[in-house]
Amino acid sequence: LVNNGKDIRQGSPYLKDVKVSAKVVEHLADDKKVAFKYRLRKNSSTKKGHRQKLTRLNIVKIAG
Repeated sequence: LVNNGKDIRQGSPYLKDVKVSAKVVEHLADDKKVAFKYRLRKNSSTKKGHRQKLTRLNIVKIAG
């Protein structure tokens, strides 16, 4: 979605010439997600954890 003051352009065929410049601010990890599976009456459980990797960007310029 690009607004240049006169018109608003949106979608794939209209935004082929638009370039976005961004600067990487930081790399970080999201909060831990825990998947815990407990099997009733079997004395068995499984615990898995996952932290999604994230990148924080700063949009410098949108040209087009």
